[in-house]
Amino acid sequence: MSRFLFIFALLPYLMSCGGGASSAPVVEPPDPIQPPLIAEPKRSLARLKAVNEEMLATQIKNGLYYTSGASVSTPTALPVAESDMADTRSLNFSQTVTQEMGVDESDIMKYDGEWLFVATPNENKRIRVLRKQTDRSLAAVAEIALEEEDMVVNGLYLTSEHLSIITKKETYYARPFVEIIEADTSRFSLSILNLSEIESTQRGGEIRTSNTFHFDGNLISSRRIGSKILLFSTYWPNHIQLPTPVNNEQRQSNYDVLSATPISELLPQYSYDGVSSPLVRPDSCFIPEDATELDGYSGIVTLTAIDLNNPLSIQSTCINGMFDGLYAAQDDIVVFGQQYTTEGEHTVLHHFDFANDSFAYNGTVALPGRLDWNQPHLRLSIKDEFLRVVTTRSMQDESDRFDHDFFSISLLAQDRNLPILGRLPNTSQPTELGKPNEDITAVRFFEDNAYIVTFERIDPLYVLDISTPDNPRIVGELEMPGYSSYLMPLNERFLLGIGQNVDPNSFVVNATVSDSMPAPITEGVKVALFDVSSAVPRLVNEVIYDQGATPTEFDYKAITFLPHSAESIRIGLPMQSWMNLNNQWQIDARLELLELNLSGSGALMEHGEIAPQEPSEYGVWQDRAVFDNDDIYYLHHGKVLHSLWSQPNQLIGEY
Repeated sequence: MSRFLFIFALLPYLMSCGGGASSAPVVEPPDPIQPPLIAEPKRSLARLKAVNEEMLATQIKNGLYYTSGASVSTPTALPVAESDMADTRSLNFSQTVTQEMGVDESDIMKYDGEWLFVATPNENKRIRVLRKQTDRSLAAVAEIALEEEDMVVNGLYLTSEHLSIITKKETYYARPFVEIIEADTSRFSLSILNLSEIESTQRGGEIRTSNTFHFDGNLISSRRIGSKILLFSTYWPNHIQLPTPVNNEQRQSNYDVLSATPISELLPQYSYDGVSSPLVRPDSCFIPEDATELDGYSGIVTLTAIDLNNPLSIQSTCINGMFDGLYAAQDDIVVFGQQYTTEGEHTVLHHFDFANDSFAYNGTVALPGRLDWNQPHLRLSIKDEFLRVVTTRSMQDESDRFDHDFFSISLLAQDRNLPILGRLPNTSQPTELGKPNEDITAVRFFEDNAYIVTFERIDPLYVLDISTPDNPRIVGELEMPGYSSYLMPLNERFLLGIGQNVDPNSFVVNATVSDSMPAPITEGVKVALFDVSSAVPRLVNEVIYDQGATPTEFDYKAITFLPHSAESIRIGLPMQSWMNLNNQWQIDARLELLELNLSGSGALMEHGEIAPQEPSEYGVWQDRAVFDNDDIYYLHHGKVLHSLWSQPNQLIGEY
């Protein structure tokens, strides 16, 4: 034995026999149980990497372990407002307004020129089936009842052969003095019905949903591209219940329980015809590239594609992490998540190629700023090989609380990174988007232009030329009272805006009335037609609905849109306001009709309204309408009112 080893071997003995009468202090032995120190779940801005079963299981189990140990409630993804112009150019009837041509979106009413399907309001537990007759009236043919009583209709899709019904589970519970029904995050379904089955039903009969797929998780959004239904959902293994630990022994026990849990119990399942199957395979999923063995999140988001012509062939992929929504073009899917930290706001975007009817991860880009909460997908657009995005940053500056940026991004990934090609503002184009303290209320893209509305007291409309990705430019600006919260590009020249007319005088505090102060303006819903073909955008004209409110500001699927000719477009907007009838305030609900003339200098004209015969007890937030040549079928709280464009104020039927 060397003398060094010998000295170390004797060291405990020598220390215990040290030369005085006083004894050495007692040292407590270390805790023999030291469970792993799992990091707090975070929103990553990193690229994605494919994983195997073990890597995915580690991330999910770490997330569950952290949640149990830190008593953190299960996070939830932000709902995405469902998504402009429907492709009705070759049809004589209107369809659901969507964000992108060729990408359909679910709605509570669908029409194909013959069949009209309507989800019943409020309870949304049945679907009315009406059929157009030779005299163009509607006849009630049947009702479709949901297979499960605790499900409600979330949306419908209609093709030439199929009606697809998406339902979600609802939860009912009571608290003192209140009864609450809210969406559950545990289950949703997709039922596929053949129209031939509906056609063969006896009049007045009941149809039970069939060919139903039941999915674990919470449906966030959906789309239809061709014959493929795309489902974007989240899933947390909430059935894994762990006690809240108070010491390391209990923490280790939780860790051991999770370690022994098979990955199959942590991932969503789907069932069809009584047979359950995994919705995703662990080796088809992704995690953030910067995730370590001590990171994790208990949930996943899932992209699922179901072919209506071959529904048992399901394509699916998942991402472990926190995400808020998706944007869909015909061949592209972008999953986005927004991060809020003390270091600022950021948005991560993951691009998947869907050109071959399956999800192929392409690349990622992280941007400063957020997409915000109101229809965030409208801040994204893909044209050719370029992704265009508008973000907003909150600034610690009372004189200017918001900064806004436009980005051009290449979809030609470089090592899974999506390069940023252009940005506004920049050193050569320093003009900011929006005046100081103005937030963005609307964004839309059309071909090589972007349209942005900002607002604090007035409404600046900005026109951006984004035809050259590495050199975006502001080419036009128009100021006017109020704001647009939804923009609908009509062609390369005209743009429709729907929002509110706001009196800027109402923002002036302690102002004295003088001849120099502008007269108050009428406040309410404003529909404005803009000519954006020149360097200075021009307000063609506008229509104001005094003290009105319309769901189309926040849900563009409530708009009815039908090109009547190459230069004429018909528009329908559900509208409500309050009226005093016999000293009682009641809701004035109606469908307002407008006509757009896109020839010459352009024109926006009111064309009357369709209203229930009796004052309405209900708002218009689930109202819809379809135009079929001259016929108008207006859905208001479960009833379909029939009128004509040529005589809108005269009801000719109620179904």
